[in-house]
Amino acid sequence: MGKLRLPGSAEEMLGALVGGLAAGRVLRVVNFHATPRYRTEEYRRQIEAYARLFAPITYQNFDSAFDGTWADRRPGLMPVLFEGFRDNLDVMLPILE
Repeated sequence: MGKLRLPGSAEEMLGALVGGLAAGRVLRVVNFHATPRYRTEEYRRQIEAYARLFAPITYQNFDSAFDGTWADRRPGLMPVLFEGFRDNLDVMLPILE
């Protein structure tokens, strides 16, 4: 894996991060690991609640979550399926779609 290259100095990046946080630009993430089928309805209720309170952060609007152009009245949220467990595909993906 290659080296991570920041677009500016460490001081510039830290300043941009602090400025963004001060302006309320944060990345809210809900992380799901193993998602067993017997909890499907629980996960469905969770995602429905998140959908009422938050707007999804997607590939298309990711940058706007940080650059101050976020247009939705609701704060952004990114659901993440972690670890690559098969039940994430079988249980969570249909709920998220």
